[in-house]
Amino acid sequence: MAKVQILPNSGFDPTMPAEGGKSDGVLSQQGADVGIEQDPRVLASLQITGQGKALLEQNKPDDAIRTLERAISLDPANGLNYYYLADAWIIKGNFKQAEEFNRLAHIYINDDVKWKPLVIEQRERIENLKYLESQQPNELRMIQ
Repeated sequence: MAKVQILPNSGFDPTMPAEGGKSDGVLSQQGADVGIEQDPRVLASLQITGQGKALLEQNKPDDAIRTLERAISLDPANGLNYYYLADAWIIKGNFKQAEEFNRLAHIYINDDVKWKPLVIEQRERIENLKYLESQQPNELRMIQ
């Protein structure tokens, strides 16, 4: 399996609102800080996102995929789910799936100043892994 940095100590908590910058979708929970009621489905999705991230940190990509898919069913605009799904598919070595979920993460997280660079870095990592696989498929399997 490929080693993937999940950023457990990045300071980003999917259950917390984004700070600064413009946010949309999952990252628009800033209203919670000022007492605005949140949609229970959005809050449940955020909690499940945290569970999916924890499963990735435990190197359990299959469990993380199932968990994150549940979170998406509650809140399809939660861009973090797509980001973490891309990481899960990287771990599994399915770079086409990783690329698609990274594309979706880019759509939903693009306006968030803290997450946008992480999504771009993830896309570059996927492209590098795809290139390595096309050039040296046996060596990449050994890394995984």
